Amino acid sequence: MKSYLEYISSLKGKKVACFVTKALPFHWTGGNRAISIMRKNCEKMGGKVYGTGIVIWRHKHRIERIKNLLERFGELF
Repeated sequence: MKSYLEYISSLKGKKVACFVTKALPFHWTGGNRAISIMRKNCEKMGGKVYGTGIVIWRHKHRIERIKNLLERFGELF
């Protein structure tokens, strides 16, 4: 994500949704921190973050949670 944000010149006036994927379901494994960093960088470039999400690959209801995240993001835009 960092490389992508360096590649584009601006997010001014753009709606943004950020998400991360991770394997472990623990809060201390960095998902929230990664979202926070992405949010700050997108806002610094002029974007407005409308939604965030974390996908945990080892969660037994992973597919359902991905669908819910996509539906939620779809409603934002």
